[in-house]
Amino acid sequence: MADPFDVADVFVVRPTNVLMALLPGREQTDRVLTALLGAGDRFAGVKVMHGDRGLRILDWHGEHHGFLAGLKRRFQKMTYDDAILGLYSGGLKAGEFLLYVPAAPQDRSFLSEILRREQAHGVYYFGYSTAEELSAP
Repeated sequence: MADPFDVADVFVVRPTNVLMALLPGREQTDRVLTALLGAGDRFAGVKVMHGDRGLRILDWHGEHHGFLAGLKRRFQKMTYDDAILGLYSGGLKAGEFLLYVPAAPQDRSFLSEILRREQAHGVYYFGYSTAEELSAP
């Protein structure tokens, strides 16, 4: 697994076939990464965003990635994506770690169970034009 903390600053309007979640600290994040590593190559491409750099990459308002990014985020303000982006942005500002896991739809339950054990919240699985909340017990 490549270093999940070495995240390229690439603007993503909305992920597809990706599970995202907020973790409260580095210890919980490391335990989740260890569990994912134990699952083999199934979860290649895992990324972890944190701090000011994570906020810039997430870019809730689209202000760091040019005019088109800002325009796309303005359209998202009219959808539920804005609430999710706000949640993730707030978590990053509070010092939490934002996990990004490319995953097949059938892996949602497996991943959400690992994350639940590590006190994750804001757990969403983004499919094609859908976002499924997996945080609830």
